[in-house]
Amino acid sequence: MPANGLSLCTLLHRAYDSDLLGIDADGLAHVSRRLRSAARGTSFEAFFESLDERARLCEPRRFEPSAEFLSLRYSEYLAAQKNGAFNEKAAACICAVRR
Repeated sequence: MPANGLSLCTLLHRAYDSDLLGIDADGLAHVSRRLRSAARGTSFEAFFESLDERARLCEPRRFEPSAEFLSLRYSEYLAAQKNGAFNEKAAACICAVRR
């Protein structure tokens, strides 16, 4: 039974992998300032604003993600926010938002 998988659209998946989007152990989404800034003036601005600390993962029909895995991954997101260190996929994600 998978416990570390999330079903996200491509844009959100890239943002998540790039530490531009965090999902805490309760399933609440957190959008980084860097991503919200990149989205400013684009059609994604309102979308990311609506997600930030408002959107929660839906109840899964079969496999629920592990709260432990989400918590670990969320701590990595928080560290990236604090240190300003984002992985190499961040630029590609931001470029996708600006299109």
